[in-house]
Amino acid sequence: MRRSANDMLGLVDGLIDLSSAGRHPDEPMRVTVEQAARRAWADLTDNPDFKLYIANALDTLFLPQRAVHSIFKSVLENTLHHHDQSKGNVTVASDADGDRVRITIEDDGPGIPKDARETVFQSLVMLRRREETGRAGLGLTLARKLVRKLGGTIEVTTASNGRGTAVLIDLP
Repeated sequence: MRRSANDMLGLVDGLIDLSSAGRHPDEPMRVTVEQAARRAWADLTDNPDFKLYIANALDTLFLPQRAVHSIFKSVLENTLHHHDQSKGNVTVASDADGDRVRITIEDDGPGIPKDARETVFQSLVMLRRREETGRAGLGLTLARKLVRKLGGTIEVTTASNGRGTAVLIDLP
C-alpha cells in the first residue's frame, strides 16, 4: 500500500513538473556542460557503483538554469533507473558548433530498441514495468519539452560502445 502511494505521489509530482515546464523561466546564466551534469548527478545518486565521467564538456550554455538542471536531471535519472545492472557508467561530452552546443549523454545499460526511440518521449510510456523501475514514465517527456522550449532538439540512439543508450541534445 505504501509503495503504491509513493508511486502515485511520484506520478503527481512528475505531472506537475511536466505541466509547468518552461512556464516560469529564470534568468539565463552561464554554466558549462560539465557543471550542469555534475550538479544534476549530485542530486540523483551517491551510489559509488554508478560513475559519471566527463569527456570534453567545457562548452558553455547561456540558458535558464532551472530548465538546464531539469533536462540533465531527467536524462541522467533515466540512465540510472533503467540500467539493467547494479553498477554502471555514464559519460557526458559536448561539442560547440557556432552558436549551438551538442551534448551527448551515454550509458552502458541495455539500450533502447530502434522501434521505441521515439516512443520513450511520450508521457507515461516505459519500456519496463513501472513496478521494476518505480518511475512514472515522464523524465524524457519533460526533457524533450524543455529542450524544445529552449530552441533545441533531443534524440535517442545507440551508445558508441554498441550496447547502451546515447541521448543527443542540441541547444543554443
